[in-house]
Amino acid sequence: MSKRTGLLGIAIVSALVGCHSSDGIGAGDASMSSVDLASTCASGTKVVLNGVPQAPTDMIGTGSLQLSCCTELGTVRFLLPPSNATIPELQLTIAHYLGTPVTTPLHLELAALPKDWIATLDHRECLGSGSDPCAMGAASIERLSNLDDTFTGAVDVTGPEGARVITFCIDATAHTAGHTVLQSAQLVAHDVALPR
Repeated sequence: MSKRTGLLGIAIVSALVGCHSSDGIGAGDASMSSVDLASTCASGTKVVLNGVPQAPTDMIGTGSLQLSCCTELGTVRFLLPPSNATIPELQLTIAHYLGTPVTTPLHLELAALPKDWIATLDHRECLGSGSDPCAMGAASIERLSNLDDTFTGAVDVTGPEGARVITFCIDATAHTAGHTVLQSAQLVAHDVALPR
């Protein structure tokens, strides 16, 4: 694990309480890949995990969170159907290091993020139950990071702090060894609220 990835560890695993949105959640498109990802960006929400379309049960956005090392610009969590008596989720986090100025509208190309920014995607197992089983915490199983793996696509953020909205179209692929649960993922979502 790189030093910069380690600095963000507490940001990624912190308990989150956010805004729920289930509008437009779909099962995705099995043919989506880094080659044709751009052609799918205009469509509704899509989640594809290791080449298999998923049907999220919920999508939760959380806004800016200040920590000692960094600031989470936003986190979007996709709750997936239960598997083996657990509830998995995919958590996308876009963060920047302290002192990095942020103004909106903001456009980020993930293949060439500025050095003070980081994108991570975690596959987690939720520890709770109810409408948001991950609100009380979750165990991170595997993580992809733009520092160690390949991220392409784009993120757009609009609105003032506390009322920001994020849209993204992302393709992430593992380059590090040992990934069995999270080898690749494609995510598309539009106008997800990021309340504080």
